[in-house]
Amino acid sequence: MFFGTDTNRGCEDIDLGGEALKAYIEAKQSVERAERSAANETQMKAIRDIKSDLNEGIARIYGPHNMSRCVKQVQEAHAVDPRSITTLYFKLARDIAQSQRDASSDKRLEAKLLRDYALINVALADQRKDHDPQGSYVMLYGATAQRDSIGAYEALKQSAQLEPLSEDLKQLQLIADVVARQLKLIPDAAPIWPMSAPRLHAKG
Repeated sequence: MFFGTDTNRGCEDIDLGGEALKAYIEAKQSVERAERSAANETQMKAIRDIKSDLNEGIARIYGPHNMSRCVKQVQEAHAVDPRSITTLYFKLARDIAQSQRDASSDKRLEAKLLRDYALINVALADQRKDHDPQGSYVMLYGATAQRDSIGAYEALKQSAQLEPLSEDLKQLQLIADVVARQLKLIPDAAPIWPMSAPRLHAKG
């Protein structure tokens, strides 16, 4: 899912759910195979130009983005069409679970999907905090009765294991902490972003 560029500077390339990113990665793999069999310098230059364009697209999707604006865009999209955001949310959960079962999967892509999952959680936690504080708590911290239901903080921790220097990760942590404070909750006791270097967290 992409958001419009007119009202969303800094978040237009978020590709929530990663479908465009997956297509870019597959195309890049195909181009790299073609690169190995280029017959002459002209073909090689054309292939390298295509590869450069693909790399630029991939880099834009990985960020950084303006995550405050992305949170607002998710909230606006949910207000207009909650079913589409809910469908995307559960698809993200399935894609993440599949990637985590496959040791050979693209772990940078998995980190991005975890951030997308956390983004939706943070956006909905913020949206619900005044009228449904318990729902907001679940979006941040997960549902203890459902072992497979993780919240924003756990998704961010898992993402940090795979891509700890992501600026989007840092921004989302800060936004989640603001929402948690507004709920009069204590933010996660072991923050992802201490004053020095990022701390990695074990799953479970």
